[in-house]
Amino acid sequence: MVAMTRDASGEAGVLVAGPLTGVLIVKGYVRSLSLLGVLLTAAASIFCFFRPDYVALLVFLPLAGVGQGLCMPVNSVLLNRYFERHLSRASGASLAGSTLASFLFPPAVTLLLESYGLQLENGAGAAVAAASPEEQECLNAAVKMSKVSPVAMDASAADLAFLAYQQSEERYEPPEEDVVIYEMQRRNQSPVYQPTVLTLPRNNFVFSSRAMRPRMAFFGKPFYYLLAAHWLCSSYVNFCLLVTLVDLALGEGVGPRPASFLLSAYSVGDLVGRLFSGWVSDRRILSRAGVMALSCLVLAVVLVTLPYLTGFGALLAASVAAGWCVGSCAVLFSVMMVSVAGLDNLPVAVGCTTLIISIATIARPGLIVLFRDVQGSYSGLYVAHAVVYGALFVAYMAHSLHKRSIQCRSLRDGC
Repeated sequence: MVAMTRDASGEAGVLVAGPLTGVLIVKGYVRSLSLLGVLLTAAASIFCFFRPDYVALLVFLPLAGVGQGLCMPVNSVLLNRYFERHLSRASGASLAGSTLASFLFPPAVTLLLESYGLQLENGAGAAVAAASPEEQECLNAAVKMSKVSPVAMDASAADLAFLAYQQSEERYEPPEEDVVIYEMQRRNQSPVYQPTVLTLPRNNFVFSSRAMRPRMAFFGKPFYYLLAAHWLCSSYVNFCLLVTLVDLALGEGVGPRPASFLLSAYSVGDLVGRLFSGWVSDRRILSRAGVMALSCLVLAVVLVTLPYLTGFGALLAASVAAGWCVGSCAVLFSVMMVSVAGLDNLPVAVGCTTLIISIATIARPGLIVLFRDVQGSYSGLYVAHAVVYGALFVAYMAHSLHKRSIQCRSLRDGC
């Protein structure tokens, strides 16, 4: 229960930072958000190094979550801006890093804990957070979005100034709601008055309600709620499987060491799903909505049968299949969100979605404890998730049929 509470506090910090990050990305603070996220994550580990106790973990883990939450929407926005033809595969390759880390980090953390204790493990976490490949990739991509493009090292100051001026002229767009003061004055004693316009720009940081209204238009589209619900369910089922698979195997008579291999099998399936679902959708073998629907159907079947599996081989196959379903969907959420909100409004959409998930994350540890300690088994938990994923499959199929009927109707009208 302590471990689940710590995980929930850290992930809640990740997701609560989403809406603020989305607004700041729209305003152009991409590189600053990346740097701040890395610093907060490293600082949280450093603080835990000096205070290696439970209270400090509860205080500083949300700080690390906020730091990671600042980087998560940035990665999604950068991927969708810089990749067009192979967007799904790029998203899968980016998210595969966390799955690859799951093979290395558990034994490394266990070794540090057994050899040096929690304090040195937190110190190592600070070093990893300060220079992790994922954060460095985010920072390198963010440099491309800086105000001045990279130039040759031997460029003169005049070249730099001219390049910055040229790019600022190309990017300039007059603001919609500038405060305009008209001062009438007579010129050259002419009887015709000509207005001289003095423009006072608004603060670049503040959003007006009228300017934000078009950016929130995705709330009026039903498909957004389907994606948000699926994203929430994917977060829930991923956490539940990671926590309960070993307990389930031990309860079925599987030894401790073989039971631990189920998590590795789940990670293998997750990695395969993240890498190949993008390839399938980019090759048009299946549409993105089709990949989502198929993953929901397979996962619903796996979750229904999981409590009744007894042998190690059956549990191993179910773990791989469940990991594939979760990984296949994880790479497509932000990609499909672009079709709902648009590329310009993607940061706000991702931020609002993560806020919704963060609110629901609070009840996740208690839900697992309810089924494990009160009901005595995970069967009800798996069946409940299976019912939800069955409903998601029906919703995706209904969306696809509705979209196809609209296309057929437009073709008939065109003929």
